[in-house]
Amino acid sequence: MRFRYVTCLSLAALVAFTMCGSAETPAAGAEATHTQESEKPFDLNEIKIEMAESRLRLRHNSRTVSDLVTALEGYLNSWCMPKLLQTLSYPGNPTDPNCITRTARILELNPGNPVGVCVRDGIAAKSCVEAYHNQTVEVFYSGSSREGVDPALRAGLSATDSEKVTKLEEILNDLNRKYQESTTEEDKRAFIKDATLLYEQVLSVACKISSVSFELDTDAPETSEPSEVAQARERLLQIPPAIRGDYQREMLDKAQKEFTSSDTSKERKEVLGLLLKVIEDPTVALPRKAPAMKRSRMVLSKCFDLIKQASKAVPDLPHTTCHREGWHTPQCVTAIKKWRILKQQEENTVRVKPGPKPTPQSVITHF
Repeated sequence: MRFRYVTCLSLAALVAFTMCGSAETPAAGAEATHTQESEKPFDLNEIKIEMAESRLRLRHNSRTVSDLVTALEGYLNSWCMPKLLQTLSYPGNPTDPNCITRTARILELNPGNPVGVCVRDGIAAKSCVEAYHNQTVEVFYSGSSREGVDPALRAGLSATDSEKVTKLEEILNDLNRKYQESTTEEDKRAFIKDATLLYEQVLSVACKISSVSFELDTDAPETSEPSEVAQARERLLQIPPAIRGDYQREMLDKAQKEFTSSDTSKERKEVLGLLLKVIEDPTVALPRKAPAMKRSRMVLSKCFDLIKQASKAVPDLPHTTCHREGWHTPQCVTAIKKWRILKQQEENTVRVKPGPKPTPQSVITHF
């Protein structure tokens, strides 16, 4: 079962300002999970992909590639891992033809793309975890002149959402004051519990807009065909076409035997596949490998500030990790699992020792 979101808080001021169910859940945001509405034969993700593919055909540059990769990520997250946040598991190896095709497409455009890797290998796979370690989280400030930013991110929160955040921050500040003035551990526990619910609520509003962007990695080494392939091409082109056939047959025979051997690794077969193409026709132009691209997740400055604040106040709250790294990431899944274990341990402690709750070590000094 998905971990609980704030629906109605006991704090009168919060109830008066935020109606029950007003908080945005992951399923309502840009990184939405598979909902009944999105199960239409042709949804928004499909439209975005088709439009991005059309733009890429007209003009192939880093911006059009980035737009298509972003659209593919949205599709893969919502359609290929639809129950991730409920089950907290996804084994990989998709069987849906569309997921298979689009996973291959995104990895063709952006090798090592974390969404593509995780859909292919599974959310707990080492390759998935490592792929997301390469992601950077950036803060977007209003008025920034950075190009290629999602218009929704540049527009920022609506006036209504900004007002909600301000009111929730005021309630948190008041709660912090009461926490500092409290003299009993029971009161402190109650304040921490209320703070947890408030941070869930305020983060769901302040962080509801996020964006992923891609830039060419200028620090990555330039990709070129393997030296073995380049040498074979150069050697064959130096031989007159009239007598080249004998050399080609000899080289093909040797390469094919190694390619079909059970001892040949997957990486070696990739090189041999290129080699075979060049041997058959040394004038052929091999497909260019996609350039390395840096993946950045961008969040609003208010969101980032509240994430840092909540991380200090309630260190294990999974919302901080999930809003920062993304809801379909292994980091988010791990954080939710840890939170559920902690909550279960608390419940077990209450069952085993009825009566007054044990006094835990305080994990915060202020909100």
